[in-house]
Amino acid sequence: MASNNESSASLEHVSSSDAILDPSIKKAATLTRGQKILKEVKELLIKHWFLVGLVIIIGLAAAWPNLGRRGGIIRSEYTVKYVCVCLIFLLTGLALKTRVLAKALLAWRVHLVVQVISLGITPLIGWGLGSALKLTSFNDNLISGLIIATATPTTISSNTVMTKKADGDEAAAVTNAVIGNILGVFVTPALIYAFIEAQGGGTMNYGKIFGDLAITVIAPVVAGQILVSLLPNAVKWLQSKVNLSNVNSCLLLILVWSVFCDTFHDKVGNNVDAGSLVAIIFIDLGLFSLFTAIAFYTSRIPIFKFSRPQTVAIVMCAATKTVALGVPILQIIYGGNPNIGLYSTPLLIYHAEQLVAGALLIDVLKKWVHANDPKNDIEGINVDETRPGTSGTASTEETAVEEESARTK
Repeated sequence: MASNNESSASLEHVSSSDAILDPSIKKAATLTRGQKILKEVKELLIKHWFLVGLVIIIGLAAAWPNLGRRGGIIRSEYTVKYVCVCLIFLLTGLALKTRVLAKALLAWRVHLVVQVISLGITPLIGWGLGSALKLTSFNDNLISGLIIATATPTTISSNTVMTKKADGDEAAAVTNAVIGNILGVFVTPALIYAFIEAQGGGTMNYGKIFGDLAITVIAPVVAGQILVSLLPNAVKWLQSKVNLSNVNSCLLLILVWSVFCDTFHDKVGNNVDAGSLVAIIFIDLGLFSLFTAIAFYTSRIPIFKFSRPQTVAIVMCAATKTVALGVPILQIIYGGNPNIGLYSTPLLIYHAEQLVAGALLIDVLKKWVHANDPKNDIEGINVDETRPGTSGTASTEETAVEEESARTK
């Protein structure tokens, strides 16, 4: 027995000595650890590919803004505004079940909360903050721009895509994007005239604005629903072969890239001193965080009985602001005003920040949606119901596991 132990010890000593003497053994072990690290990094990058893409497209926009700006090489005012946005809502129409969309249209409490926060509470907060800042030496034109930014409605497409990525109620997001921008055509100019002494004699081109909404949002969603009804097998085949959610995310990255191309090309902030620009960046970020918190905690008030997916839609829609409608309204109200660039700066910065902050919120909200809470389906809208290819009900095996877990607890 003793001799066996001595032999083992001897062998271990020889092996360790060999490892020290033979660098190839040590190198192999090092390579194995390196490969593990590379694998972990690769998995992390794949998991968070959207955030990685966000960093890349912002860098590309900074390096070559002329490519994706309005009036630039690819004429993004047409290629991105119409083609890209139309594709986003066509895919939304293909993915949504008609009954889910119909249910979302009737969810009046969701619409009421979103629009009251977006076009009621946030403009009042902006006006209150602006009034306080006017007591300081802060740039008056930037203060006006800050008030204008908070008075604009929800964005049109990015909120829908982010809601979907966070497993929120996509149908509610689509509905509120349309409702918000229709109301914004009338409410936003009224708020600007009420809060600020507006200059300029332009008139609103309601026909063009409603036409754009019809072409880029309503028509593609309807077309998607029609295709699902007429060619259900073809749509199912497409959904099985192509990850439509990832395609939507890529389209969103193109939208973000276009926005940053405009921002870098227009040299937003060049006419503002560094201190004021930094202040606006942090004020906008603070406002977005505040609006997000208001939307979240308001939607969790028990009396509303909102599901978690509905809460995600409310957060993504109520806190975001649109450049697509905000800038044209600014151009109409302040046409010919030399300060229009300063008026638009807070809105442009807010829009860029909400895209980055919203992307960071996706994983947080997605985990929250799937947390073990029976309140998830309060209004009968299941988390899985808005996803293509799902029935909205858990499998027998999953149900059994959940019941067993509940008994254990």
